[in-house]
Amino acid sequence: MQFTLTLSLPEDLSHVALVRHLSRDVLGAFKVFPQDVDDIETLVGELATNAVCHAQGTVFGVEITLSDDMATVKVTDSGVGFTRDRVLPPGTPRTHEGNGERIGGWGIPMVEMLADRVDYQPNFPHGTIVRVEKLLQHG
Repeated sequence: MQFTLTLSLPEDLSHVALVRHLSRDVLGAFKVFPQDVDDIETLVGELATNAVCHAQGTVFGVEITLSDDMATVKVTDSGVGFTRDRVLPPGTPRTHEGNGERIGGWGIPMVEMLADRVDYQPNFPHGTIVRVEKLLQHG
């Protein structure tokens, strides 16, 4: 079995909730193990949030591919680009326009903990592609 869901959306926080809900619905329809559903929904939500909040682009894409033993999530953006070495350590204070200061930096480490493989690539001519793989449990 192989199934792929592909979305391209304007960078808007309301679309993060949409892709999270769609991912949960698709995974549930294919009878994915409940813990994997939770993990993949979290991965989709975090990567989509990063694309919307940090990329400074106009659109982002989400692709979820399911096979018998693996889920692959690919999130693309058209923004300023990203490299893993530029991520600040968890707990680092950050200043955000209109929101004052907040503590952040847990998203990428969480993604790396939940996924079995994470790959960061440039999305030419602008932006980033983050691809994660999650081995699926059977039971």
